[in-house]
Amino acid sequence: MSTRISRTDLARRIAADIPEGSVVNLGIGAPTLVANYLPDDTEVVLHTENGMLGMGPAPEPGTVDPDLINAGKQPVTALKGAAYFHHADSFAMMRGGHLDVCVLGAFQVSENGDLANWSTGEPGAIPAVGGAMDLARSSARSVIRARSPARALGASLSDSSARSRVWSGGSLASTVPIIWALNWSS
Repeated sequence: MSTRISRTDLARRIAADIPEGSVVNLGIGAPTLVANYLPDDTEVVLHTENGMLGMGPAPEPGTVDPDLINAGKQPVTALKGAAYFHHADSFAMMRGGHLDVCVLGAFQVSENGDLANWSTGEPGAIPAVGGAMDLARSSARSVIRARSPARALGASLSDSSARSRVWSGGSLASTVPIIWALNWSS
């Protein structure tokens, strides 16, 4: 039997377990909730694919700056000392192994830890995988979120030896450790 927790509780749990001093990328969608629950007394630097270090939590209602968005086009805040840079530089940071943790959503994680992450094609959805493959391949650790037990078959909190295999164009790109493949309720 699977234990289901809410999206908010899962975001809180992931945020609490990110090590002090980490540089972290939060994937598009539900992973961005983690920014709202990072403890105030720890230093964690959030990176966005579209070119910012020092991303903060979602803005309070009425305080949205339309020029501050994450890779999923959601409004964000910038913490004191935030830095902005070109999208290509952001990918160089990702591909160069300069991220300690990435938090990604996934459609499937196999018993072997194979990660399936793709575009849904739904109206308004992000049109492609984007940087997910670069993130999963290059980050020191990946935190993977999946919606249902059937989609998160093998990796678990206690299975730190599971590996995430990133498939791109039918060939194995790389492997990185999976930290979690958890379920949340809708």
